[in-house]
Amino acid sequence: MHNLFKKKKTPKTYSYGSVNGVKVGDIFATRKICSDIGLHGPTQAGIHGNVVYGAYSVVLSGGYEDDEDHGDRFWYTGEGGRDSTGAQVEDQKWENKSNKSLKL
Repeated sequence: MHNLFKKKKTPKTYSYGSVNGVKVGDIFATRKICSDIGLHGPTQAGIHGNVVYGAYSVVLSGGYEDDEDHGDRFWYTGEGGRDSTGAQVEDQKWENKSNKSLKL
């Protein structure tokens, strides 16, 4: 396919703070919805961030048994430590770039 026919993807920008139309405690059916409205970039990963700017958002989806959501506070396990089947095989590590973004 020639480059003239490729649709150019518009880059999304992310920032810290509130997102218009979203209230603390809102629940969304999928991460894709969160990505489409600019609330959470990745459609699979639970942490959206990087080691330069930190984490923009975290999605709690019940993926790890130690995650706890109490509405006004939560305990988040982090990313990693799973094999290709999704089974947890080791503890999460701070060396993981997404986990490292949480520290910032």
